[in-house]
Amino acid sequence: MISSNKPSKTLSLLSAAPLALILPGCGDAGGMMEAAMGGGTMNISEGPDICFKTAFEKIGSDAKIFDATAMFSPGEAIDASAIGEAGSVVTCQVSYQNPDDPRKLLAIQYAGAGAGVWQEEIPTELEVDGAAEDFALEDVLIAQNDIDAAAAVAQLDNAVAALDGKLSGHAVTMVRVQRSRSNGEPSIFVQMQGRLASNDIQQDGYIETSIDGVEIYLNQLTD
Repeated sequence: MISSNKPSKTLSLLSAAPLALILPGCGDAGGMMEAAMGGGTMNISEGPDICFKTAFEKIGSDAKIFDATAMFSPGEAIDASAIGEAGSVVTCQVSYQNPDDPRKLLAIQYAGAGAGVWQEEIPTELEVDGAAEDFALEDVLIAQNDIDAAAAVAQLDNAVAALDGKLSGHAVTMVRVQRSRSNGEPSIFVQMQGRLASNDIQQDGYIETSIDGVEIYLNQLTD
């Protein structure tokens, strides 16, 4: 698959790491606010792709995506240590093709904890382990219009429902657009936390679907 710090389909390893990263509570708070591109809280109730859509508005509809990750708070009912209200976007990052140098990537990140701001785009370095000279970024990019996070999350909800009450509740904690670990195709990885109905033990799981959410590549919920 093609994804950060994971094996690729054509190369043994490919990663995308921001050259600089400002996190809430780290470094100079004033500098972080100066870098902010507009804030406001977001919640999965607005759609599991709410932060992706917001990011796409900032980077432009023609920008092609390398990967994108949104992380959500499960809420205290699922995880007593959860930060923020249930469904709130904790962080979101989108890596995309640099329009000024199509061989390279830029990344934009949202820090939901605290101020809730988008930071300025930052250069992102590709690291390839293998025949790096054969790698072409264009070959692994994903079109924005191909991504259907809502369909992928619906697949997870349907899979949970098929467990016949094994979970007393669940919440989506991550939605990630990436290249599949199983077949190298563009995919959507959806992770959840839940509670077992039998004993209230916390249970994690995930599914991975095709980029349009139609086909399930992996289903690892309560196994």
